[in-house]
Amino acid sequence: MDRRCAVRYPAAVLALVFAAWAADTAEDLLTAARIGDTARVRSLLQPAINLEVKGKDGKTPLIWAAQEGRTEVVGLLLAHGADPRARDNDGLSAYDLALVSSKGKHEAILALLPKPVRVRVDVDALWLPVNMTGSCFESRADLARRLQEIAPDALALAAFTDYARSAGKDALEIVRSDSEGLKAETAAEPPAGVRGAVILVVRPGVSCAQHADRLSLEIDVRVIPASGGAPAFHKTFGAGLTGHHEQVALNPTQYRPIFEEWAKLHAGSIYWEALRVLLRQ
Repeated sequence: MDRRCAVRYPAAVLALVFAAWAADTAEDLLTAARIGDTARVRSLLQPAINLEVKGKDGKTPLIWAAQEGRTEVVGLLLAHGADPRARDNDGLSAYDLALVSSKGKHEAILALLPKPVRVRVDVDALWLPVNMTGSCFESRADLARRLQEIAPDALALAAFTDYARSAGKDALEIVRSDSEGLKAETAAEPPAGVRGAVILVVRPGVSCAQHADRLSLEIDVRVIPASGGAPAFHKTFGAGLTGHHEQVALNPTQYRPIFEEWAKLHAGSIYWEALRVLLRQ
């Protein structure tokens, strides 16, 4: 071909074409990693590809693959040099999201990624009598004494700490835990050097209805950042149309096992939701 007829593109035009190609390729890589298309990810892993490209949410291909449980893609990206310490807009890493999005079930992915330092936290529990209207079997004074003996705050605290140690993937280091009993609701600042605090406010419910007591249990959860101030997370478990529990007790000796069962039932959900918030701090 006659070189005099060849089309010469200015460098600026070539730069724009390359930028458009790079943007399309990066978006393609993010999508392929998220949906677990291993073959497509492999085909895109060219020297010019940016493995640390981020979407609007700040997630890299590795973070997406880890969050969605794409074990093969995670291994492939890591082998090509993807940074496992990159974080999204919420401050969460690939390990963090693999952990909290699956409640620890993405074990193969967690084994591939470097484990971060455990989150240090205080856990405090107290209980309030606001849902106790009376019993068919005991006076108000006797009912109050019985609940003091049952210590519903201690039941909730034990359920949370037991879950953290047995099923929490060693993500939390509980520096201090305290069962404060029946008292006014408080949210004290955690001591310096501690990542934050989880506060469990337990509200046992007892009411007399047709010669039997109806029991309920609500656990109000607040996560306080290490800097103090307003809670970064506030949610009630065991309340509302979907979460409300109610059970009949035919005598007061049934109170404790019922309350204990409900505390254990919610421990896992409380743990994972609190952990997600604490990881962002």
